[in-house]
Amino acid sequence: MKIADLLDIKHIIILNDKYEKSDLLYLLVGKLCELDNLPDKEFIYNQLIEREKLSSTAIGRGVAIPHVRISFIEKPYLLLAILPKGVNFEAEDKRAVKIIFLLLTPEKDLTLHLRLLAKISHLVKKTPFVNKIRADVDNDEILAILKECNNFG
Repeated sequence: MKIADLLDIKHIIILNDKYEKSDLLYLLVGKLCELDNLPDKEFIYNQLIEREKLSSTAIGRGVAIPHVRISFIEKPYLLLAILPKGVNFEAEDKRAVKIIFLLLTPEKDLTLHLRLLAKISHLVKKTPFVNKIRADVDNDEILAILKECNNFG
């Protein structure tokens, strides 16, 4: 399964406002729940906050992958958010996060969860994806860049 297979144009959002991390996560969870008709937005949000308390999901290069395994879903869900103004995600490299992959996977499938995290990490670190995303790209261009880079390596 490729990352591009989990995203369509509606699951890519560009947010031009400035956000605090917790407010942004709440907004992103709400958007994903709305798009995919997922129940219990509050539960998912609280699970993400608990995960972030363990350690930041920022992986460097201005990217974060907030992720959590959820008991009541049967397949993975992914939302890609582009934040030109950045958000403080307590990244080790101290860079503001401008690209967020919000990932939800079924609780019963740890292997799938780890495989998708690895694929996103590879996309971010081993392809030109991050360098190609700029403030002036639109959703169609982002999806095309993702598909192009998802075929690298």
